Amino acid sequence: MLACKMKKLGVLMLIALLLVLPGCKKEAEEEKEVPLTVTVAEAKMRDITERVRYAGFVKGVSEVAVYPKAAGKIAEIYIKEGDYVSAGQVIARIDSSDYEVALRQAEVGKEAAEVQLRSAESNLERIRMLYEAGAASKQQLEGAETAVESAEVAVKQALAAIDAASVQVNNCTITSPISGVVGRVNVERGSMVSQQVPLTSVADVSSLEVEIMVGEADINYITPGREVEVMVKAAREKAYKGRVVSVSPLADPMKKSYPVKVRIMDKDDRIRPGMFAEVEVAARAKGSVLAVPRNGIVAKGARKVVFVIDEENRARMKEVETGLSGRDYVEIVKGLKEGERIIVKGNTLVDEGTLVRVAGGEK
Repeated sequence: MLACKMKKLGVLMLIALLLVLPGCKKEAEEEKEVPLTVTVAEAKMRDITERVRYAGFVKGVSEVAVYPKAAGKIAEIYIKEGDYVSAGQVIARIDSSDYEVALRQAEVGKEAAEVQLRSAESNLERIRMLYEAGAASKQQLEGAETAVESAEVAVKQALAAIDAASVQVNNCTITSPISGVVGRVNVERGSMVSQQVPLTSVADVSSLEVEIMVGEADINYITPGREVEVMVKAAREKAYKGRVVSVSPLADPMKKSYPVKVRIMDKDDRIRPGMFAEVEVAARAKGSVLAVPRNGIVAKGARKVVFVIDEENRARMKEVETGLSGRDYVEIVKGLKEGERIIVKGNTLVDEGTLVRVAGGEK
């Protein structure tokens, strides 16, 4: 009987053990830590050149606003924004009917004045002959001479009126003052225009510039002739070569910065006036300073931190103080030592103590 009970007890214990073991195995598997794969780089001594960027817009070296020289209604418009035009090319016409009427009236006035002049000259000749024969007084002669002079003045005035009317008629034909690309067109057929409002603008795109505003902290690093890089992403991702052509000696009182013009040296038909551009300038520089890749710095609120890897392959967060910021590397003023490995890829996924596996590194 006792043996039977012991046998049953053993069976129950075996069953309980079989039920517990799978759970323990599962917990052990769950507790096993999987390392996060990261890429690292060493903190090394490097030369750092700080580069600053300024935004601006592309424009032609010469950009001319086109104003109508006569007021009236637009009869024809031959251009649209982005068109290329040549100097002297007709771009629009104003209805010239009123000016042509004035021209015809001036011509009629001139003809009448010329008839009056011929008549006055003929009368003067007749009076002069009579005066010489003693049949006309000196007063009559002087009156005839005055009549001729008045008629001559009237003819000159009529000719001037014709010239003025002709100019107005000619002004109704609007031409481009320079060769270049048409900017925004402010009128359409039927629009009323005046001499005070531009129809459009034309930019000489044989050379293109970017005007930027540079603050007083950096203006001494920018001098005429200095080479810079210009980014026009609407045209291409790769930077263009640029050169500073002018630096204003006077700051804009509102913006507290100095206007600087940068010439784009590379030719590319894809660059157009009005496109957004960024100019990158090398400013301050330091030699042989401790630096790490830019992507190794992580922002934690107002703090800047890096994650180093300890001897147990765990991530350890260190707060750092940075100095100059170059294109690829950032100076470390405080918080790291030369040779320490920091995470540069995967650093946004780790926390203090995260187990990591190094898959690669940067030189």
